[in-house]
Amino acid sequence: MLTVDAQYRYDPSFTVQSRPSLHANVQHPQSYHSHTSYRSDRSDVTTAVHNLIRSMKGIQESLRLWSLSQATPEQVSDCYMQFGVEFNVIVRAFEGYGIGTGDLHPIPASLRAALENLLGEDPSPRALATYMPEIRGLLYDLLQGLKAKQAPWKAATSGPLSAGSRE
Repeated sequence: MLTVDAQYRYDPSFTVQSRPSLHANVQHPQSYHSHTSYRSDRSDVTTAVHNLIRSMKGIQESLRLWSLSQATPEQVSDCYMQFGVEFNVIVRAFEGYGIGTGDLHPIPASLRAALENLLGEDPSPRALATYMPEIRGLLYDLLQGLKAKQAPWKAATSGPLSAGSRE
C-alpha cells in the first residue's frame, strides 16, 4: 500500500513544474494563505471553476482507465496534480474577493488519501467500485462548497468595488 506522510495544503506557489508526485513524501507549507493579493474579474473565476471541474472529471476518467489497466498510477497522479493546480487557482481567486475557502482546504488531502488507497490495490473494476463512492463524495463536497461561494462571489463582483478600484 502506498502512503504519504505529508498533507496536501493550499500552496500559492504550486505549479505544474513544482508539483510533487502523488506517491512522494513531500512537505507542504503549513499555511493555506497567500501573502500576495490576487484579484480577478468574473470571467477569470468562471474559467477557474470550469477548469477545476474539468480536472475533477480527468481524475475520474483516469481512474476508470486505471481499473482496466489502460492507465498507470503515474497518469492518475498527473491528473491529481492538475487538480491541485486548479484548486489553488480557485482558492486564490475567491480569496482575492475576500471569500474564505477554509472549508474546502481539507478536500484535496482527503482525495489524495482515497487515491493512494485505491492505487495501493491491483487495478480492477472491483477495486474502483470499492473506492469510487468515497472519491465521488469528496468531489461532490467540493462542488457543493463551490456552489456555496457563488452568492458571496456574485455580491462581491456586482458592487462598486468590483472593478478593482478602492477609494
